[in-house]
Amino acid sequence: MYRHAKYKRTVVVPAVKLIQRVYRGHVGRKQYRRLQHQHFVDKIQRPAAIQMERVARGYLGRLVAKQRRKQLVAALVIQDTFRKYKARRRWAFVCQVRFENRMASRIGAAGRGYLARQVYKREVRKIRVRTVVVPAARTIQRVYRGFVVRKHLEEFRDQVEAAKAGERTVWRASIDRIKSHAALTVQCLVRSYFARLRVEAERAKQRGRHGQAAVVVQSAWRSYFNRKTVQSMRELMAIEVYARKFTTLKDNLEMVQFDMADTMGDIAYMTKHRKKSLQQIHDLKQMRELSNMTGQDIARGWQTAFETEKLVIHFSMLLSAEEIQSKKQQIREYDAEIATLDAEYEDLERDVDESLLQETSLMEDYRRLELHRASSQYLDHAKQSIRRQRLRWKVRTNRSNLVLREAAALAR
Repeated sequence: MYRHAKYKRTVVVPAVKLIQRVYRGHVGRKQYRRLQHQHFVDKIQRPAAIQMERVARGYLGRLVAKQRRKQLVAALVIQDTFRKYKARRRWAFVCQVRFENRMASRIGAAGRGYLARQVYKREVRKIRVRTVVVPAARTIQRVYRGFVVRKHLEEFRDQVEAAKAGERTVWRASIDRIKSHAALTVQCLVRSYFARLRVEAERAKQRGRHGQAAVVVQSAWRSYFNRKTVQSMRELMAIEVYARKFTTLKDNLEMVQFDMADTMGDIAYMTKHRKKSLQQIHDLKQMRELSNMTGQDIARGWQTAFETEKLVIHFSMLLSAEEIQSKKQQIREYDAEIATLDAEYEDLERDVDESLLQETSLMEDYRRLELHRASSQYLDHAKQSIRRQRLRWKVRTNRSNLVLREAAALAR
């Protein structure tokens, strides 16, 4: 028992105390470390994190604001560029329309002139063929036929002479027979030659009679065809004149409309600046009324701030009167300019009415011309149809010749 108590007193109790002391030290150190960590988090880490977050948010906000400012500037630049592009495209379209109209008129005039020159050249070629080429061909044919006949005669004469020479050298005994035979041959050839000449003369006379009739018929047909061609060309020239007049009226009307649009734009511009000048005069008058306020008005008003504002207005009043006079002078100038533009716009409206009236009258004249052409073409077609029908159903008779002979007998 004594040993157990001594063991407990000398071993167990000191060991327990040591364990308790160590455990309490461990718990204390653990609490101290927790408090130290809490103090580090509260005093250092959290403020540092808050500071870093604030700095990061400020940086990100500045980046966003800078980006937005850049986007705004880029949007303004893009809008300004696009508006300028639209204005250039609009003006380029107007210039292109005017240029196309002018080029269409010039191309039409060049085409019509080319067609007229081609028609004239074709007529000149026909006249040259009729007056130069055909007579020259006939002359060449006549000369060539004479040359061929003379050539044949010369060849025949050469053959006869050669035959005679051979006969004289080889067959002297049969000279008389050969001479007589050659004489007969020559006579036959000469007779056939003169017979051919007579036949050719008769044929030429007959061809001359038929050719004269053909020439008369061709002359009548060419005269008729030329008259029809000239009539059609006159009609085409009249149509071309109307087309040029319509084109001129259209160009004038477009120019007047463009001038009207410019005038309306100038009127709107002058009216806008006139309203702006009136607003500025109204603001200057209000400033003059503020400068004339009394101390009571000041006491009831803004007090110190109002006194400062009144002092600024007082020193700016020296320029306000001159500005009001200049603005009034500008308004009078704007009124005079607007009146001038209104008169010009009325003149342009009258020009538009006159152009429309001229276009209507030209359209009526052109309609009458087309009606006249249609009626003349219908009459020509009807006459041709009647003529063809008469030729188709005509009965052969000599009644017309009898009537002509009776008329000639009565005339004698």
